Amino acid sequence: MVRVEVAFRTEEAGPPNPDGVAVVIDVLRATTWVATALERGAWGVRPVREVEAARALAQSLREAGQGVLLAGERGGLPPQGFDLGNSPAELMGLELRGRRLVLTTTNGTRALEAVAGSGEVLVTSLRHGEATARYLARRGRPVRLVCAGTEGRLSLEDLLAAGWVVRHLQRLGVQLQLADTARVAEALAVAWEGRELEALRAAEHGQYLVGLGFAQDLALAAQRDVWPGVIRLEDGWLRPAREPI
Repeated sequence: MVRVEVAFRTEEAGPPNPDGVAVVIDVLRATTWVATALERGAWGVRPVREVEAARALAQSLREAGQGVLLAGERGGLPPQGFDLGNSPAELMGLELRGRRLVLTTTNGTRALEAVAGSGEVLVTSLRHGEATARYLARRGRPVRLVCAGTEGRLSLEDLLAAGWVVRHLQRLGVQLQLADTARVAEALAVAWEGRELEALRAAEHGQYLVGLGFAQDLALAAQRDVWPGVIRLEDGWLRPAREPI
């Protein structure tokens, strides 16, 4: 029996479970960005909470001879001097194979920090929710899906993606013990099934990003189950996961 819970916001993540799997979700846009980068062949993404710490890490890696790109956002836009923002669409035209990327964002990297100490940490998005669910089913450990939210508020898009992970676990026939929060998330996924882009456009943060000119990011983020990868935090880096260890 696999216990599945959903934290609607980072602030509700609770204490890390050393025997469980924490799955961080920030659909607009951090975890979609990470999935897109790895999908395009990046070696890994190093999440860093603070802007200056990200700058310092990127610089030290470059001095060590690593090919590093510094990426991130504050208020949806890249900080001064960064190579990239956190627009998934921006990555589509870049050669990323083998590259290391350092990423700092307003919400996603904060959520990752909140679940440090969990037995295992994954990130997911709509783009690879089914693959994540299959991995969790093989793992058989308690699952806490942590929605990053937006500056302390619940985000529709994150809860939608959490609901799809729950939905896929149900379809895989896993014996589940669902918290009420997981049932709410699943119900939301069912309500918006086939209308994920509409949901992201309706979401507050989706509207904000469209206003900044990032409508294409919503189209990429709304694509459901188009990548078969799983992303796990390993030694501080988000990398494609191998079979469960």
